[in-house]
Amino acid sequence: DCRFSLGSIFDFQPEAFVRRCEEISALVFARREYDYGCGRCLIRSSCGRGCMAHAVNLTDDPLGDDGDCALRRLLFLDASFHGEEWTAG
Repeated sequence: DCRFSLGSIFDFQPEAFVRRCEEISALVFARREYDYGCGRCLIRSSCGRGCMAHAVNLTDDPLGDDGDCALRRLLFLDASFHGEEWTAG
């Protein structure tokens, strides 16, 4: 998907590469700040808000729902039950 391309190795343009890195980084930051209805979620403070690639695949929107919110909660509860530290990755 050219929307997420950083450039071409055959026609490398450093300025364009840096600009695209900054644009994609801004999307990642926006995703972490986006409210997916996390207000009462147990893991909201340590959740990374899911996978941007999965969201694009499912919704064609990098800020869309990645469909794995329930799975992350189950993994958190499982790790807590077993006394393990959990991170959203």
